[in-house]
Amino acid sequence: MRKKNRDAKRRGIGIDMQLISDFPRYTAMSRDRFYHSVFTEKEIAYCTAKADPRQHFAARRAGKNAARKAIGDQFFDLKEIEITNEEDGHPIVKIGSTGKKVIISLSHTDTHAIAIAYGNVSTGIYRRFGKKISSADCGGISR
Repeated sequence: MRKKNRDAKRRGIGIDMQLISDFPRYTAMSRDRFYHSVFTEKEIAYCTAKADPRQHFAARRAGKNAARKAIGDQFFDLKEIEITNEEDGHPIVKIGSTGKKVIISLSHTDTHAIAIAYGNVSTGIYRRFGKKISSADCGGISR
């Protein structure tokens, strides 16, 4: 019988969808604190360079939510999760100063944006507040 390795990393999957019409028009962006509270300057520059920035903002918001779900840490501020693109166009996820890597795929239509993420589940979340926290305490994260 094989002995279970307690130090083995657990993997998580996260998925999220956003309705593009929920995002304010780009013309209102400079006055809207929402964009600056959720997105980094690099993300704002990327999205505003597109014909319809709302589609790209929605995809990145979905990506941030999916990444949080995949690593099992709902306590990361969305602005700590940055989604940029490699030269070939593939999205890259950087999570604060943790060095966590999350594989992500983003897509959108004219009305919806969706993201799916895959990464190592954070074990630190269970000890963050000095007690064990269940996945139900973190929004019902699936494993």
